[in-house]
Formats: sequence, structure tokens, C-alpha cells
Amino acid sequence: MLMAEQPILTLTLGELVEAEDALTRLLEVKLSPQLAYSVATVMRTVKAETQHYHRQREVLIKELGEPVPNTPDMIRVREAAVPEFLRRHAELIAVEATITVRPLQLETLPDITGADILKLGALLSAKE
Repeated sequence: MLMAEQPILTLTLGELVEAEDALTRLLEVKLSPQLAYSVATVMRTVKAETQHYHRQREVLIKELGEPVPNTPDMIRVREAAVPEFLRRHAELIAVEATITVRPLQLETLPDITGADILKLGALLSAKE
């Protein structure tokens, strides 16, 4: 039996970061084995891209930040650097990533919030 080709999707890093949150919530509930496998497969693909976002965001915070008083392990963006951070962060989340993944089928998902449906975006498909 031949497997259908997986679609190629282009999403921004911002969209993938949003989807990552919704996928994490899906992975925390008991799912059928097939659905759990599908969600995990999508999550692995998404995480492969979002790791770049998380690394770059951390670099930005370190570059434009300062230690938080009384908590030396924490860094926050300096107040004077917030506009620059926001500008560069906006550029970062707008970067497009191309992934090859089969979208999750809406009909197979457990109860899900409208907010998570919006976050999943193109990673979700519904029968027409």
C-alpha cells in the first residue's frame, strides 16, 4: 500500500510557536494510539523548527538584557532596549519555515478549545 505524499506547509516561526503550545496540551491527554502517534509526529516536526526561535529569542534577551535584581539566574530586557527587542522579535517570528507534515484531522481530535484550533492553524485539517 502506497502512502500518500505528505503536504509541504509554509508557516512563520510565530505560528509554529503558537501551535507548539496547543500540541503540548493535546499530548497531555489520553489519545488513541494512532492519534497520539500523529500528534507526536507533528510535534517533533514543529519542535525541530521552533528550537531555532527559542535559541534566537534567548540570544536577543541576553544581548539586550540585564540580570534581575536578587535573582541572578534571570535576565530581563532593559527598559531602554524594549523597542529594539520588540522590533527584532517581530522579525524573528515572521521568519518562514517550510515543513513536511500531515495535518491533524479535526474529526479525530478529543474536545479542544477554539483557541487551540486557532493556534493549530494549518496543522489542522477538516473534512469538507
